[in-house]
Amino acid sequence: MNYEYTGIAAELYAAVTEAVAAWDRPEPGIDVSRTGTFAAHWAIAAELGWTTVLDEAAGAGEDMPELLAAAGAAVSALARAGMKLPLRQTLLARWSARSEFDSGAVAVLADGTGVWEPIAEVRVSVAGEPVTRIPGRPEHLDLAGRPLAAPVPQPIPLPADLAMVSDYLLLHEITGAVDGAIELTRAYVDQRIQFGRPLSAIPAVKTTLGELSVAQAELHAALREVDRRPPGTDTSERLAFALSAARDIASSTAGFVASTAHQLHGAMGITAESGLHHRTTLLWADRDERAGEDMMVPGEAELWDLTTPNPAR
Repeated sequence: MNYEYTGIAAELYAAVTEAVAAWDRPEPGIDVSRTGTFAAHWAIAAELGWTTVLDEAAGAGEDMPELLAAAGAAVSALARAGMKLPLRQTLLARWSARSEFDSGAVAVLADGTGVWEPIAEVRVSVAGEPVTRIPGRPEHLDLAGRPLAAPVPQPIPLPADLAMVSDYLLLHEITGAVDGAIELTRAYVDQRIQFGRPLSAIPAVKTTLGELSVAQAELHAALREVDRRPPGTDTSERLAFALSAARDIASSTAGFVASTAHQLHGAMGITAESGLHHRTTLLWADRDERAGEDMMVPGEAELWDLTTPNPAR
């Protein structure tokens, strides 16, 4: 079961899913930004307004959680479909920028991760200053085939509000890729016949599918807890704790789901026909983004206040 959105987030999730359903995916192992369809797909994303969802979020007050959820839904829908576009990075860059720029520009925040940076037309500093630049030819790629500024990225610490929105969107991208990988895996083991019956009927496979479902449900629960305490409606400490816990769960879930999905697919999982690799390479790349950062570890006295659900949501 995919992560459930409500309101405008659900509408945007459905719209993005429908729009990308017939899009061609690039071959594995190549720079996704240099395929024949990348520019056309990005132009559609900008034309349909996906890149500007967060433009008014900074001053939206009570509407900010709804806009953040919509942005997360768009990012998640792309990842579930296995489409690799710089939407997450552009949404974050536009949200942090102090001045406007072209909605069709690929933009990145200068956070040291380097993902999509070589082809970015706008680079926004951590202080919010956008700088227009001439895109270059990528020399490095991450595991997902996305252009990378350096072979070993060096993320820099972000202000609290930027870090929270960055983590929030990353969590939604990982969740979408997890949902897509599990969806494909379930369909494959239901359709693949071995010894006269579907693979899904074999007890060991049933058990593994159950483990995938548990991991997926745990990730969904962690993300829902983040959505219960979004910026502007809860204390920053409570939100930071929920994001920290969700990031830890997402990291372990991404690796487990990717490896298990390939195990159940066998050799088929790495073929172009399967499409599984479009989700799993994204999971591995996203899992490693900003890896090694300090996680929030509260003391025993703080734990109760940080874990108590917000009754208003």
